[in-house]
Amino acid sequence: MWSETYRPQSLDGIVGQDHITSRLRYMIAQLHRDGDDGAFPHLLFAGPPGVGKTATAIALMKDAFQEDWASNFVELNASDERSINVIRTTVKDFSRRGVIGSYTINGKQQQMPFNVVFLDECDNLTPDAQAALRRIMERFAKQTRFILSCNYPHRVIDPIKDRCAFADARFRPIPSDIICEALKTVVDQEGLDVAPEALKAVAKGSRGSMRKA
Repeated sequence: MWSETYRPQSLDGIVGQDHITSRLRYMIAQLHRDGDDGAFPHLLFAGPPGVGKTATAIALMKDAFQEDWASNFVELNASDERSINVIRTTVKDFSRRGVIGSYTINGKQQQMPFNVVFLDECDNLTPDAQAALRRIMERFAKQTRFILSCNYPHRVIDPIKDRCAFADARFRPIPSDIICEALKTVVDQEGLDVAPEALKAVAKGSRGSMRKA
């Protein structure tokens, strides 16, 4: 699908969310310059569908850890795996495992500082599963960071939000002119003949969702 083919590969490719990406770049700079893993907290990405939450999470990992980004990363969708058993088994087992491998930055090889769990649509977790997740986030914070995304932050319990940065920042619907520019790139790459008016109509009809466009 084109939504996957043209998914941004770095934070530089994330559009319409500068208030988010600028803070993430600062986090990465601190991690690379000082080796300060405390500069990389748990994160909560909230906003409507299709505005770049998942793309930003993966782009963040790629910018932070380069080609070795996937060695200590797992992605789960809470819509599919929303029970407390999944949190107590899959998530807990990954969170408590040792951090393995290394990554290269500025020509130097560094030990991987932590594991990362990306839990998409975490607002679909049951209350019991969220309570179990909160305990895991507390217990294994030294070796595992969580990136949580949700469409409806009011469905996420406060103890989880309190442990995450960006709980006060929302991903915004992407302006139609920015979506239109992205569609032009797809059209050019795919060799399509599409009238500019048609692109504008698609961008406007997407209501701020890049994926829908």
